[in-house]
Amino acid sequence: MTHSDLVRIEVQGADILVAMRGTCFRVKYRKQEAPWLSVQEYGPDDPDATITLSEFRALAWAAANDKARELGWLA
Repeated sequence: MTHSDLVRIEVQGADILVAMRGTCFRVKYRKQEAPWLSVQEYGPDDPDATITLSEFRALAWAAANDKARELGWLA
């Protein structure tokens, strides 16, 4: 599974939203003064998803950090 499997990586102000296609999985990360993103909220678990919530969290974290680096938020 790669970042391309994530349906949406969207920037809204100081937030990066990540959601996965075909699931209820979603997460919002926020830019902060520290050199890392903070988790603001996770969407619900999805027992019908082909991956676990933990696997989604790992993929979403990597995708959000990549986007934050593109935006110059992280070194």
